[in-house]
Amino acid sequence: MARPKLRSIPSEEQLPNFFNRDFFDFPLKLDIEVILNSNTPAANSDGIISVKWEGRNSAYIFEYRKSNTPKALEDAALKVEKAAERTPLNPMVVAPYLDEEKLATLSEKNISGLDLCGNASLISKEFAIWRTGQPNLYKSSKPLRNVFRGRSSIFARCFLIRSQFESLTELSEFAQARLPLRPGKQRDRRLTLSTASKVVKVLEQELLVSKANHKLKLLEPERLLDELLRNHESPRGKAFTGKTSLAGDELWSSLKTATAIQAVATGAYSAARYGVLGASEKLTLYVRDLSWARERLSVKPSKVFPNIQLLEASDDEVYFDCRIDKGVVWASPIQTWLELATGGPRERQAASEIKTWLIREMERKSP
Repeated sequence: MARPKLRSIPSEEQLPNFFNRDFFDFPLKLDIEVILNSNTPAANSDGIISVKWEGRNSAYIFEYRKSNTPKALEDAALKVEKAAERTPLNPMVVAPYLDEEKLATLSEKNISGLDLCGNASLISKEFAIWRTGQPNLYKSSKPLRNVFRGRSSIFARCFLIRSQFESLTELSEFAQARLPLRPGKQRDRRLTLSTASKVVKVLEQELLVSKANHKLKLLEPERLLDELLRNHESPRGKAFTGKTSLAGDELWSSLKTATAIQAVATGAYSAARYGVLGASEKLTLYVRDLSWARERLSVKPSKVFPNIQLLEASDDEVYFDCRIDKGVVWASPIQTWLELATGGPRERQAASEIKTWLIREMERKSP
């Protein structure tokens, strides 16, 4: 089934003409009228919405937000709640898209929610209406497409290593210091201050990070972990499975270069390093250049008892915060957790142990 084409988010001035008679039709028929603040006595709000259902009528004072981030909705809820105290009207928040979780959060505060996709939680003395399940039809207004995936996610991962930074500059420098150099390059310039600023802005909107007096602080480590997991994608490069006569120190010495790290054990293989699973007989590596790694390790193709698998990955996040121990380059605890958490039952159980350890370490290091 083709996904619906995303629409542009309407302005506040367009709302009165938006909720036409067909907006809420069978099986839930609602008549909705929007009167903007300039035409109402509802001070300190965006206006009034009147809802009619089966001969009953209820009026709401509302705040409209073009963004549906937790921070935007929280700010709207606080403002409309105060505005409603000075009127007999019910408080409501209107946004482009409100999923079931966001509607429930508003309902817990006794605030109604209405979106532009057909989802609603309407609370009043006259009726209580709950309608969810309609898909999001609107383009995101976030400054970056997804800060929990790809290179941008490195800044989010930084907060799981260290929960507080004095400035964006310190965060950017911290990220760059933990990302190994690419072959033939100086310090990577793609983790820029500008990108860090955009990522932090989204994390603020999601109420995951606070920013006060330029200081940045992680607020909800477990929810940040959940967002990284929900958006995790495995590298999609070429793979090669075979045999090598090299092992241990000799193998890793063959992969060593003067400055750059060109290979790292996968998160799944690194589980043994963190003591949550036994060591696998087949070494699995992410490598920057598959041909280069095959040549360095003299890997021959073999389907009979292979002892090595090479996965070509240019994704910086799999190399970020790698741990070097006695010459072996292991995946970071976060990368290891992500890979195990998307595996089978045994791997997911191991992942839960790493997650517990990560949260405990963050709490221990928290200032």
